[in-house]
Amino acid sequence: MPNIERIFTPPTEWLPDAVRCQNCNIEKIDPSTEGFDEALVMVHLNESNGILSIDASSMTVVDFSPNGDGHYPPMFSPVLMSRFCDLGLARWIRVKHLLEMDNWSGDVMPIIRKAVRQSRDIPPGVEY
Repeated sequence: MPNIERIFTPPTEWLPDAVRCQNCNIEKIDPSTEGFDEALVMVHLNESNGILSIDASSMTVVDFSPNGDGHYPPMFSPVLMSRFCDLGLARWIRVKHLLEMDNWSGDVMPIIRKAVRQSRDIPPGVEY
């Protein structure tokens, strides 16, 4: 996505953007985002001296969405993604998760809700 590439150097590897406990797991990438390969994987976390790290040696792919599938990306500017240090804002499943976790306090979520309202293709199930 050229607008992102103007501000960020795109990652050349897979990056996790959300970690959920085993009891909070999801089974499907919903909604998926056009323009992004997305994978939902199950991995183990290791802890050493209070630092968590991903152990991908026994990774299981639960769901995959190729970049040609899904909804048009949410309407977040690269400047906003830079401000929040969150490239995941370019993907609907990340935005949906943030909206579901919102407790309606703070000054960040109104900005995210406004960007969602201005988006061209808001997937069903994304409540803002």
